[in-house]
This record gives sequence, C-alpha cells and structure tokens, in this order.
Amino acid sequence: MNQNLIGNDEVRFSRVVISQDFLRIEDGKKDLFSTPFKRNSRWMFELVGSQIIKALGGIEHKFIFGDENGKESLRWKIYSKACLPFCTLSWAKLYSLPNEYELALEAEVVKAFDESLVISFEMPDSILEIFTKNKIPYVDLSNHPIRFLPDYLLELEQT
Repeated sequence: MNQNLIGNDEVRFSRVVISQDFLRIEDGKKDLFSTPFKRNSRWMFELVGSQIIKALGGIEHKFIFGDENGKESLRWKIYSKACLPFCTLSWAKLYSLPNEYELALEAEVVKAFDESLVISFEMPDSILEIFTKNKIPYVDLSNHPIRFLPDYLLELEQT
C-alpha cells in the first residue's frame, strides 16, 4: 500500500484520476476502439477537477479514458474478459450490476483505479458500484435530466 495516502480509515487516495464512461461504444464511429466523448472529461476537469487538485496541494493526477495502450487498454481487457463484442448492446449489458460480467469488470476497474480519488463524467452505475464496494472515492458529474430550464444543470454524485 502506498505510504503517501491522503485520507482516513474510510477514504484514502494517493492520486486523482479524471475519467468518464470508458465502457461506452458508439456504433457509428469509424474507430470503435477509441473512447467517445473524451472532451467531456477535459472540460469537467477544467470546471471541477483542477480546483480539487489545487485544494489538495497539487496532488498527482492523470486521465484514464480507457483506450490507452491499444489491446492492453482497460476497455479491451474488460470486453475481452467478458467475451463481448465492441458494440452498444455490449455496453448496455455492462452498464448496471448485478450482471454476469461483474467479476471481469471489478478486477480490471480496481486494478486501474486503486488508491485514487476519481473525478468522472457520467460513469456507468456498474463502475460506481464497484468504486463504492472497494472504497474507491469518487465524484461523478452528469447532465441533469431537467433540460427545459434556461440554465445548464449538473448533477453530482459522490461516495
């Protein structure tokens, strides 16, 4: 275990990871292996993540889009272990727990995000449940479903 952990017995982390729904597949995209909507993680980092990192004294941080390192990527490992093709239907199967792919999901997610405070945008319920179960703290932002107001609303969920 890292000796430079911030936190207490309940919440502990040594870095901040900025991420998003890295399981998401866009069937119409030319490159299915590339995680869509990376720009959402970038603007969310500018809006919230950079302030959290500043408040934590400039703690180490990195982005995990899930498609880094090709066939060694987080996305590739999860879909391969689950024996699922890269398509929207497979994404829907992985979106919520419990599901038959839970063990494949959990092992890879914990390995990638262990000892991290995760700041994410519209992370799937299955991943948030794995974070909670494994005491990986997170702050997840999403577009609020109320779309008819003149202001843009964000919903925030946290451990």
